Amino acid sequence: MGQCLSAALLFSILFALTTLAHIIQARIYRKNFCWVIIMGGLWETAGFITRTLSTEHQSSSALAFPSQLLILLSPLWINAFDYVLLGRMMHYFLPGQKIAGIKARKLSIYFVLLDIT
Repeated sequence: MGQCLSAALLFSILFALTTLAHIIQARIYRKNFCWVIIMGGLWETAGFITRTLSTEHQSSSALAFPSQLLILLSPLWINAFDYVLLGRMMHYFLPGQKIAGIKARKLSIYFVLLDIT
């Protein structure tokens, strides 16, 4: 087993375990909004699995393209989860439910608009 295959396999397993931990915690604590970070973890895991497969078939762009796409786009899900979590923290912990004049409910709208542009 080459170094590239070993590293790709290691990170595939690590991201799969991390995603599994998020799934279990979301289920135990009944936090339905955690589907966002779970989706990010699934995309990252799928990206590393396709990268692991592509180490054995390096001339195949059919494996390289989805790998790059999933690995590059999965942080958007994780970043979105951060904004959801920030909005929930603002809602529950701040008396005015706003920070720097931005209300917790408007935060997700601003995130989507700024992410698209």
